[in-house]
Amino acid sequence: MFEHVPTPDVAFAEVHRSLRVGGVHLFTIPRDPSRPTRARAERVDGGVRHLLPPEHHRDPISGAGALVFTDWGSDACERIARATGAGCDVRRVQLPECGVPDEVEVFVAARDR
Repeated sequence: MFEHVPTPDVAFAEVHRSLRVGGVHLFTIPRDPSRPTRARAERVDGGVRHLLPPEHHRDPISGAGALVFTDWGSDACERIARATGAGCDVRRVQLPECGVPDEVEVFVAARDR
C-alpha cells in the first residue's frame, strides 16, 4: 500500500506516532533490492506529475488501477527510519499454514520511545 501513497514519509511518521511505546508496525511493500528507492510520481497543485512512465497495480475498486508513486528499493529501511526516528528491519518469512506459501519480505518498525 505504501507504494501508492503520495507522501510515504509523512504516512510512516503518522503510523509511528500513533503506536504506543513498544508497539510494532508490520507491513509489506514491493521493492527491488538491486537499486535505490525512486519516486515515480508526485502531487503538484492538486494534480499528479509523472517522473517516470505511469504504473498501476490492480485495484478492486477502480478498473484503472492504483497509481504507484514510489518504487521501493535497497534503501527502504533507511528511508523509513529517517521518517520515523526509529529502527526498521526486514525479515523474510514463509508461512504456508497461513496461506503465504512463497517467501515474502516483512518490514518491522518498532516504537521504542
